[in-house]
Amino acid sequence: MTNGTTPLPGGLAPSAGDPPGLAPNSNGLAPNETPNRQDLEQVVAKLRDDAAKDRIKLKQFEDAARQQEQAAREAEEARLKQQGEFKSLAEKHESRVKELEPIATRYTALSELVSEQIKAETKDWPASVKALDPGKDAPIEERMAWKNRAAAIVAELASQARGTLPGNRPNPTPQGQPSREELVAANRKELQKSRTYGI
Repeated sequence: MTNGTTPLPGGLAPSAGDPPGLAPNSNGLAPNETPNRQDLEQVVAKLRDDAAKDRIKLKQFEDAARQQEQAAREAEEARLKQQGEFKSLAEKHESRVKELEPIATRYTALSELVSEQIKAETKDWPASVKALDPGKDAPIEERMAWKNRAAAIVAELASQARGTLPGNRPNPTPQGQPSREELVAANRKELQKSRTYGI
């Protein structure tokens, strides 16, 4: 011993704040007591136990971190796979949209053409029939069905209207044949002659 300090086990020296010749009181010994072999073995055993426990905790921590990292990697792979599927699905739908765009353009142009045709055909129709029109915003198929049904009604109304005009009858008789009134008058004359017994 030199300088009045006692070396600690493991070659450690006491800190400068400790009184000379005294070891820190971390091993359960009195300050002036010299540790014997059995005490040192107990301290070493305790340190080994603590180290073993720390290694177990460190291993558990590393395992948990590895599992967490693996789960994150799998989630990222699943996300990328799903994103790839969505991408392929989006590309498939995009190609389908490109196929249908010209058809939609032609349908719109044809709808406008048919709508103008319906407007021209129905311009002289009665207001009561025009009121049943589903409107310009309705699908063109619905408007065509309405026009076809309403055309029969308009034809019937026109036929009835012709019969009420002066000089026209709804069902005129062919030329050169007697009219119904003439036939009735001839039958009456015959009946009157037969009542008189030819006198």
